[in-house]
Amino acid sequence: IALFNLEDYEAAKQSFADALQLDKDNKELQTWIGKCNDQLGCK
Repeated sequence: IALFNLEDYEAAKQSFADALQLDKDNKELQTWIGKCNDQLGCK
């Protein structure tokens, strides 16, 4: 979340994705990845 708040969206997305590999059903991580994608202009 700190990386997201520092506007380092690419690194934040990667960190959330790494965490999601450990907890594949974590909806909060999925939400944060979506927020990163929004900031990066991804679909």
